[in-house]
Amino acid sequence: MAHGATQITTLTSGVSHWNNYLSSVKKLLILTYHFPPFDVTASYRPYAYARFLEQTGFEVTVLTFDWPSKHTGLELPPLPKSSRVIRVPMTNPDQSTQLPTLWKVPLLSAAATAVSYTQGIFDYHVESQKKDMDKVINELLSKETFDLCMGIFSPHFHLEQFYRIHQKYGIPYVVDFRDVWNNEVLSDDYTPTLKDKWLNNTILKFWIKWMEQAAGWTTIAQALVDYLSPHFPAEGKEILNGFDPEDFEEDVERLDDLTIVHAGTIPEWKPIEPFFEGLALFVRQHPNIPVRAVFLGVTDAMEKRLNSLRSRLGLDEQVEFHPRIPKRGATNWMKRAHLLYYAPSPEVPGMYNTKFFDYIASGTPVLVCPREEDVIQKVLAETHTGFMAHTPSEVAVVLKKAAEALQDGHIIECDRIESAVNVYTRKHQAIKMGNYLNEVLKKLGK
Repeated sequence: MAHGATQITTLTSGVSHWNNYLSSVKKLLILTYHFPPFDVTASYRPYAYARFLEQTGFEVTVLTFDWPSKHTGLELPPLPKSSRVIRVPMTNPDQSTQLPTLWKVPLLSAAATAVSYTQGIFDYHVESQKKDMDKVINELLSKETFDLCMGIFSPHFHLEQFYRIHQKYGIPYVVDFRDVWNNEVLSDDYTPTLKDKWLNNTILKFWIKWMEQAAGWTTIAQALVDYLSPHFPAEGKEILNGFDPEDFEEDVERLDDLTIVHAGTIPEWKPIEPFFEGLALFVRQHPNIPVRAVFLGVTDAMEKRLNSLRSRLGLDEQVEFHPRIPKRGATNWMKRAHLLYYAPSPEVPGMYNTKFFDYIASGTPVLVCPREEDVIQKVLAETHTGFMAHTPSEVAVVLKKAAEALQDGHIIECDRIESAVNVYTRKHQAIKMGNYLNEVLKKLGK
């Protein structure tokens, strides 16, 4: 508080201005398992809150974990002086050692899991981290007060923590859902097993309990708002993920040969065959045009599938795979490419892959295949950042246009609308979150 206050007072004059500032600032406590320098995608969302919520009148305190160096490496711009980060020491940072030996026996493991679920313990593998954080929460709240708390799912235990905080200290809370426990529940075609039905119902039962006193909640897609709204009393709101413009500010030259890049994982159920078949068709139609399809972040499971398609379609010279690389390296690939290939998730409608926002930020046209008449189509239509193709022949047509544009010394023109793209920055979405939190506090009379 002192650092942030000092910074503000240099811009104002007089005691009345200072008093107005003090009365307008709201103290927000954020609990998050993932936070930089922990090098995972989930760290970006809470970091954006810590970075930008100051602009909507919040003094942010982040309570997270002190991750060991082997998990770290993420470097992001500095936080404002008004934001502070409290890192909880981890008594057992190696999650794998927490599971009792007997849990490795399949039947005993299933029984133990069932027992823990009936007690509302869905994150047994990080239960010691929860206890570490619980201790620091009690120490912090015995000394300080906050106007509002916000927690980010996952893990599940943040929901329970806020429920307990509200009961003990009376602090209102909002939960931000990065997803649900199983996004397949959103699909009309989802047919759970009896075991999955029991798991889903058990988790939902506890979520309903832990959310019954929540002052509000947010999530990453309207589809999740629609799914969760019947179960929670408070009104929910969509707050998207997004991109950071500074990740794409560096000027780089495009590659000489026609290059299509895919960055990120590809679950086995994503339909990637039309793209591969379209690429093979283009190679047959234009054998003298050099073309590369580069897949970044390929896991062992992905490589087996991609290798099979590559070999079957005779694309050994055109398709290459790379393991996961740092984000800066992936961003460089995206900016140097001539097209970015995005495989949508038709089985889970209404959802955005976080990487998609980087795609539209990159300045490289996006090729979505197969066509998705859903949220991805909406974003492309709003931003003019790419194309959709459904069949191999449609893919081949787009690749031909890209090759012709390259021959003329540029990329395919999309008539990109920059103002529409900027709606999907993390800053824009974080400020949207701040406005929502202010609405919550207003309804509470704060």
